Amino acid sequence: MYNKLCQRLKKLHDINPFEWMKSVLEKIPAHQINKVADLLPHRWAAAQ
Repeated sequence: MYNKLCQRLKKLHDINPFEWMKSVLEKIPAHQINKVADLLPHRWAAAQ
């Protein structure tokens, strides 16, 4: 499952899976629950 996620992130969004996951895990503790969708890959990439 993780391998498929990594492949999709690279193929569809041109995102480094490690960088995305690291960033999301660092942001989760302080992130507002009503803005959790901002951490989705396509929105995360746009904000970078």
